[in-house]
Amino acid sequence: WSQQTEVNKKLKIVAISLDDTDLDIIAWEQKKKELTGWEHLHDSEGVRSKVAEDYYILATPVMFLLDKDKKIIAQPLSLEELEKTIEYFETTK
Repeated sequence: WSQQTEVNKKLKIVAISLDDTDLDIIAWEQKKKELTGWEHLHDSEGVRSKVAEDYYILATPVMFLLDKDKKIIAQPLSLEELEKTIEYFETTK
């Protein structure tokens, strides 16, 4: 889904790993190779990190739709919900 040209024109996808164990970090390093076109960040402080605090993240995975000012505008629970939310915002411009 994220590799589609029309999606890439609308969204910037950022994946932030909050993994804090060596085993989880190794798994994340392998997984991110499959997720090309995404920006990948890692915060070694995990769920105690500033980013987790700023977005009230208590567990992962979690998905947010942010505006250009990095404010949460939706927290979709599935890809279908994300697509509907994006469509809604496009039609209400």
